[in-house]
Amino acid sequence: MKSEYDHGETTPSVYRRVLSNPQFGLILAVTFVGMLEAALAPALPAIADALQISDGRVGLLITFFKVPSILVVPVAAIVADRYGRRVVLLPSLVLFGVVGTAMFFVETFVVLLAMATVMGIGAAAIFPITVTMLGDVYSGAANATAQGFRVAIVGIAAISIPALSGYLSGLSWNYPFALFALAFPVIVLVALFLHETIEPSASSDGVSRLTRQYSGAIRTELLNPDVRILVLGGFVRGFVRYGVLTFIPLFAVRVLDASLFEAGALLAVRGFAYVSVSPVAGSIVSRIGRKRALIVAMLVSTTALVAIPFTSSLLILSLAVFAYFAGDALFDPVMKDAVTTFGHDDYLAGVVNTLYVLKRTGQTVSPAVFGFVLTLFGYETLFVAAGALVLAYLVAFRTTFSADPRSR
Repeated sequence: MKSEYDHGETTPSVYRRVLSNPQFGLILAVTFVGMLEAALAPALPAIADALQISDGRVGLLITFFKVPSILVVPVAAIVADRYGRRVVLLPSLVLFGVVGTAMFFVETFVVLLAMATVMGIGAAAIFPITVTMLGDVYSGAANATAQGFRVAIVGIAAISIPALSGYLSGLSWNYPFALFALAFPVIVLVALFLHETIEPSASSDGVSRLTRQYSGAIRTELLNPDVRILVLGGFVRGFVRYGVLTFIPLFAVRVLDASLFEAGALLAVRGFAYVSVSPVAGSIVSRIGRKRALIVAMLVSTTALVAIPFTSSLLILSLAVFAYFAGDALFDPVMKDAVTTFGHDDYLAGVVNTLYVLKRTGQTVSPAVFGFVLTLFGYETLFVAAGALVLAYLVAFRTTFSADPRSR
């Protein structure tokens, strides 16, 4: 149930209320575990060299990791809305941690791809469930604040995990997979202390009928053009962001002669952007509104993407990468706040997971598509095309998004 203290609070009181909730801390811990997937991209150059895989092909590891989410996320949404968030979250964490750790012992790329697919099944619902649980508990400014701190935790993980993965991959290509063992203590805490945030449904409807009813309700939610353009933003963000995450380390190593550790540290720059920008997302929204905040975020990211392939040093590249993720760090929590504000309480996980289905679809096809672009045209075209796509979405968003959700 959403908090009853959502209206008329000062900003300091909202921050205190959000941060003093122990359940909020557990949700942030789960978010950090979900970010262990950030260990994959910095390890790609080492994997490519050790297993003799081309730069274009090694990105398939990300694709295989993301493929299951397209099918798993919609099913997880139905289960989470009807039977509870914990029913989905706990098994997902266990599968993610166990299989990710087991990949440490794999010695061939084909088996690595297969296990990445299984690990992706566990990973698929972790982030959507954390977003949904925050939407269950908070609304209004508190929701934007909570979502912002969630992204800040993503930022902290993005600072530490890629840099550590880059260092470990310099020792041995498979060492980064040992990081997935960090999931186990959080699994224990979730099992013992994380509360359910909704009342499970007592409906006895058959599965097929329940699925049809649920799908119809989600389609009704998506008839709102504001919701549709926000959900489409999930695809664009996922597609572009994973192109950056996958190919920035390769660009740094191949073009700027960076070491594997430097390539991992470069991705850690995004964490500083998330930590510095996302926690103030709620304050920015209260000042300029959601629509303007999202437009500013996209303008910053577009400019940075176009600049990336023309950088001549690691320092300048790191500044461009920081600018891109600063825009993303504002866009992400504000978009999710808007989506969870629009969504009907009975189908909130479904609306959020629809967002994540498109986001994960973008993440899944991105390495393959950008790998193809890289093979044919090179890095300059790859990053400029990514910037052009964000700009095209910005134009569509500015035209379509007609109302600030807080006014409804």
